[in-house]
Amino acid sequence: MIEIEEDNNINWKIIKILVILKFIVFSSGLALTNRHKHIFMSGTVQARSIGMGGTMTSVQDAVGSSLYNPAAMGFYQSTQRSRFTMFLDPLGAAFAVDNQSELSAEDKFDGVDWLSLTGLLVKACAFSSQHFSVSLVLSEHLGANPYMEKKFVSNKGILDWNYNVLSTRIVLANQVSIGASGFLFSSMGNHDVRRLFGSSYGVFLQPGPTVSVGIAYFDLPNNVDSIFLQRYRIIDETINVGIQFQPASYFILSADLRNVSEEDREYTREVHLGSEVIPWSWIAFRGGYYKNLSDNTRLLSLGFGLLNNNFLRSSESQFVFSDYTLNYALQMDYQNNVLNYVHYLSFLFRL
Repeated sequence: MIEIEEDNNINWKIIKILVILKFIVFSSGLALTNRHKHIFMSGTVQARSIGMGGTMTSVQDAVGSSLYNPAAMGFYQSTQRSRFTMFLDPLGAAFAVDNQSELSAEDKFDGVDWLSLTGLLVKACAFSSQHFSVSLVLSEHLGANPYMEKKFVSNKGILDWNYNVLSTRIVLANQVSIGASGFLFSSMGNHDVRRLFGSSYGVFLQPGPTVSVGIAYFDLPNNVDSIFLQRYRIIDETINVGIQFQPASYFILSADLRNVSEEDREYTREVHLGSEVIPWSWIAFRGGYYKNLSDNTRLLSLGFGLLNNNFLRSSESQFVFSDYTLNYALQMDYQNNVLNYVHYLSFLFRL
């Protein structure tokens, strides 16, 4: 009993040290320069992944896995019965009602616009069962939106610059899953909005209780691949590999290798590192780091999650991971004497 208590004390000391180090690095970054540039992306399901440096190829998430590896989608701990789940975005809906004229530069809406407009309230929905899951994520920000403002909650131009993604996951065995995602992109051209299609495919393996491995392949349209490269470091027609180590329920270490398949590409085997620490059930701290091989810029990300949905639900309704209502991430890099900040915020209610 004494040895167990000592081990627990050591674990808690490590957690506290990691959290303190994250905020020390953050504070020192603020002191580098007085020149700042801010971009805000609210209402996104990717706040957790960005906070962990984008190392989600091998990390289970709910609808957030639709981007990095659809085979890693995970929902309820209890899979004895089928479930339908919705994720509501009240902040996005409030902005849409209050700023209707700013959602699009187009005068008329088509069917895709109405679908994306629905996503400002119903951000995502999912059906999950023991061996099969499907999810639909709507109105995710496309990073090239020129109307991003210095506001935490803003969807200006969202109908002209977004993507919707439909993802499926099939469980082949307790340790093996496969998945696929189909993307519908909307981006403003010279005169009107273009609709483009893309796809991704993934495998998720759990060889042991503390280790998981993910593999993902992406096929993106030509006009979107550069946007995904800049924003998410996802390279078109290449394979990403990730590994997660979770020695305890409150601590995750993860790493991704981007583009392990195409040697002739400029960006080969770009390493991303991430972590998530849960010192208390109601809050999580996250951190991530990678070196951008495009320009050798080093990027640091910090984030947190608040209000764990699992804490308020019965064991049957708890997710397989800690699912937070409020998620925030800050991604920072330093270029040309300018400290660049990209803020990601999600405030989603799970029904």
